[in-house]
Amino acid sequence: MPSLSCSSRVIAEVTGRPLAFRVITEEQLRAALTKAGLPSRAVDVVVSIQASFAAGAFDIVTGDVERLGGRPPRPLRDVLAGALKVPPT
Repeated sequence: MPSLSCSSRVIAEVTGRPLAFRVITEEQLRAALTKAGLPSRAVDVVVSIQASFAAGAFDIVTGDVERLGGRPPRPLRDVLAGALKVPPT
């Protein structure tokens, strides 16, 4: 499974627009969400989900995309190129 930094590079390449992926600490995320005015409970939920992502809790391959969609998953580059009508590289 590609990393988010790898995915952000692909998005930037396909769109031709710069896109930065930045890793921030839990404290930075909590502070930014609080400053944005989210209720404390919402901040707690978002921070918890992000911590789960960082710990690899969602790094799984199940076959569900193929089962539900009726076809194998496609690479991100191909999906974006198709959505933007750009020939894949």
